[in-house]
Amino acid sequence: MEEKETRFDRSTERSECLIAEYKKLRKDEAKMSQKSLEDITGVPRQMIIRYEKGKIMPTVRAMNRLLEPLGYQLGIVPLKKEDSEDTQ
Repeated sequence: MEEKETRFDRSTERSECLIAEYKKLRKDEAKMSQKSLEDITGVPRQMIIRYEKGKIMPTVRAMNRLLEPLGYQLGIVPLKKEDSEDTQ
């Protein structure tokens, strides 16, 4: 029997994608080390490591603190029609 995907599963999946995108930005585009990010944002390097390994999920505030020096921020964007049907 096939298990039904839950909202939690999709939410976790999206969170993991967010962290993966953030890591790509930090490494590829900004070429910023975890130590540099710690110095700029005040977010301890150990927390950055935990976020990047998926051990814990950052709050929106923490994620924005990490993204700001990279030139990004989290935002609310409308879902495409098929995406919004998935969440109902």
